Amino acid sequence: MCVIPTLSMNALSAADLKGNAVIAITEGLLSRLTRPQIEAVIAHEAHHILSGDCLETTVAQACWHLSALVESRLKHHADNNSSSCPLSCLVAAHLKQCGEYVHITRTGVSC
Repeated sequence: MCVIPTLSMNALSAADLKGNAVIAITEGLLSRLTRPQIEAVIAHEAHHILSGDCLETTVAQACWHLSALVESRLKHHADNNSSSCPLSCLVAAHLKQCGEYVHITRTGVSC
């Protein structure tokens, strides 16, 4: 369990693929709720962990953040290289990871 140093009122649970999990509660929530209310919040977050939906949510959030990062990088790439195709760079990177020969030019990808 950890405490997040912010005055906002929030609590969350997160889990990873190894089975590790954590419950986090903000200082704002701790300072405004009674002990029975805090216990109820912790029980609620613990249930997310025990039921397994915490892992699903954590993975979904990670995917969302990854897609936002990719979108940001693509936009940055497109802004700096208006004559090239960012999608072709992603395809090239994927093919390179698969071990195939890829030649990247400003206008596209050839294999």
